[in-house]
Amino acid sequence: MELISQFILPYWLNLLALFLLALTGALAAIEEGYDIIGVTALALIAGTGGSLLRDGLILQQGVPLFFRDPSFLYAVVLAVLIGIVFRSSIVSYKRPFTILFLLFDALGLGIFGVVGTQMALFAGLASAPAILTGVINATGGGLLRDVLTAREPLIFKPSQYYAATSLAGCIIFVILALWLGQSAVTAAFLAISLTFFLRALTMWFDWKTKPLIGIELFPKMKSK
Repeated sequence: MELISQFILPYWLNLLALFLLALTGALAAIEEGYDIIGVTALALIAGTGGSLLRDGLILQQGVPLFFRDPSFLYAVVLAVLIGIVFRSSIVSYKRPFTILFLLFDALGLGIFGVVGTQMALFAGLASAPAILTGVINATGGGLLRDVLTAREPLIFKPSQYYAATSLAGCIIFVILALWLGQSAVTAAFLAISLTFFLRALTMWFDWKTKPLIGIELFPKMKSK
């Protein structure tokens, strides 16, 4: 199906997603004891990593959006400043800030998934690759953040559902906005809410994926 003309997401939605993920990067860096350069660098990578993968590798749109619009860099700076201001509270109240960290990450996951999906659709990609682009956009920054802080990425190991929740949100977004012709804004908020709700449920009930143990994909040949 062709993309309908009303299929445009609010500008602030993309900005908010970058800010939230940049804040998770700043909080992770502060928890690791990084200096101001390290905190700023990790915030930038966490906030823009998914967009860089989306624009540079998949959509190949030239200079990434966050370099063409200084507002996105200002959002990263704001995230760093907020992290610095509350750094002592982060140390004193680690558990509440860990929960806050995960909630910010969940909200950013939902928003970036929708943003990446709609940008891929605008670029002419079909539904399936557009959904994949959305998932990469949503999880790329968090993946780079975890790798650089020597944490095992949630997306790889058996753990609470992470990429799967983003995938569900991206699919719902495409179904509502592209196939059912719903308002893009309505579809976006429903998809973001679903992603956030599913991610929150996995954290609350500790739902986890299972390792592929005991599954022999390539049976060994028995010698005669």
